[in-house]
Amino acid sequence: MVLGHSDQEELIDAIAADLADAVSSVTELWGPDWSQRALVVVSSSQEEFTEQVGVDHSGSDIAAVAVSDVVEPGSDSATGQRVVFSPAASERLDEDTRHSVLRHELTHVAARAATTDGSPMWMLEGFADYAGHRDAEAPVGRAAPILAAAVVAHGPPTRLPVDADFMAGGERAQAAYELAWSVSAYVADRFDEPTLRELYVDLATGPVDSHELDVKLHEAVGLSASEFVTDWGRWVAEGLD
Repeated sequence: MVLGHSDQEELIDAIAADLADAVSSVTELWGPDWSQRALVVVSSSQEEFTEQVGVDHSGSDIAAVAVSDVVEPGSDSATGQRVVFSPAASERLDEDTRHSVLRHELTHVAARAATTDGSPMWMLEGFADYAGHRDAEAPVGRAAPILAAAVVAHGPPTRLPVDADFMAGGERAQAAYELAWSVSAYVADRFDEPTLRELYVDLATGPVDSHELDVKLHEAVGLSASEFVTDWGRWVAEGLD
């Protein structure tokens, strides 16, 4: 279901036409263990957008946000879930970016019950961005132009992005999202999508220290954290050749 005001009719109609395909795409990646439906709200003013998503997620550079009620520990469901598009989304998003944003946010909806707040953002946002770009099968240079330029100038990445990078705004945040996308794309390509989903579930349990990261990466892909980062960096560089 897509709700909004008449002044956003064009965007509402476009989202409604794409919603079933987007749900199917997310289900292919995440699996059937979610509601496989979503409420999408298209806001007409910044005030309305802020009321829907809260002040922490209402920045003018945000196209859409998936929100829900707090998920209690041990719960296998989430309530109050919705995807809210900002009033500027109709101008900021073309067909391709709207397509990816909708799938990104629906992935947060699908995974919400399995996600504990405070989990590493590189996993949460990277997985959702991978879902957003998955149908397009975009190469590294097109999906992550800031990352591609950084690799050309300075070499492949040598560390995973930290949560502060995502919250910084501007190009630093954009780079963090691109790095995170590339991590998930690397896991899906080097291993497979079920392994990527397994890694998400393993890491979405809350804050993870360096030892826990080492253990969980080794369990999922057979690599230590340092080996994982090195191989990921190599994969990124290979994608630009």
